[in-house]
Amino acid sequence: MSSPYKVKQSRQRWKQKATSRADDNRYLRKELERLKRERDAYKKRAQQAEAQLGAQRQQHPVPALDKKVDLVQVTLELFVVARIGFRAVSRVLAVLAAPLGLRKTPCPQTVINWVTRLSIARLQHAPGLPKTPLSADPFANGFIWIIDISIALGAGKILAVLALDARHDHRHPAAPSLKQVHPVAVAVAESWTGDGVADVLKRLMGTLGRPVALLKDGGCE
Repeated sequence: MSSPYKVKQSRQRWKQKATSRADDNRYLRKELERLKRERDAYKKRAQQAEAQLGAQRQQHPVPALDKKVDLVQVTLELFVVARIGFRAVSRVLAVLAAPLGLRKTPCPQTVINWVTRLSIARLQHAPGLPKTPLSADPFANGFIWIIDISIALGAGKILAVLALDARHDHRHPAAPSLKQVHPVAVAVAESWTGDGVADVLKRLMGTLGRPVALLKDGGCE
C-alpha cells in the first residue's frame, strides 16, 4: 500500500470525524441555547409570580399563630382529626411554618407531650361522660369498653381502656374515630395476666359502672 494512498485514507477518516464532531457540537450548542432561553423564561415567570404573591400577601395578610394555645390546637387537630403520626405532624408544621408565621416548629417529642396531656385531660373527664343505659340492659352505663395491652412503656406494658358509645351506629353514619372514643383508664405493669386485668376492670366498674360489653383482641391475658 503506497504512502499517498495511506495519506488520502487518513485524511478521509479525519474529515469524517471532524464532520461528526461538528454535527455533535452544533447540536449541543443549539440545545444549550434552548435550555438557556427556557431557564430565563422560567426565572422571569417565577419573579412575576413572586411579585404577585407579595402583593396579595400585603393586601390579605395571613394571620400568624402568635399564641401558643393556637399552635397546640392546630397540632392536636392534625393528630386527632387528620390522624397522622407524631413525626408527620412535626414535618407538616415545618412546611407550613412560613404561612402560619411560626419561628420554631414543635419537634416530635413536643407533639407527643401535648398529645399525652390531652389524653390525661380526657381521662380526668371520664367520670363525667353522659351515661345513656340501653333498654335491653338498664344496669349498664351505655358504653362498650375497648381493651388493649399492646403498647409498651420501657420494661412494662400499658393497659388502656377506651369507651365507645354503644349507640354509635345509630348516631353517626361513619365508623368511630378518635373523637368518638374516650380514654377511661390507663395502667402499667411489667406483665399482665387475666387476674390483673380483672382487678383493673373491677376498680374501673366501681367508679364508672358496668359497660354494655368488652371488646378485646385475642391476647392470652
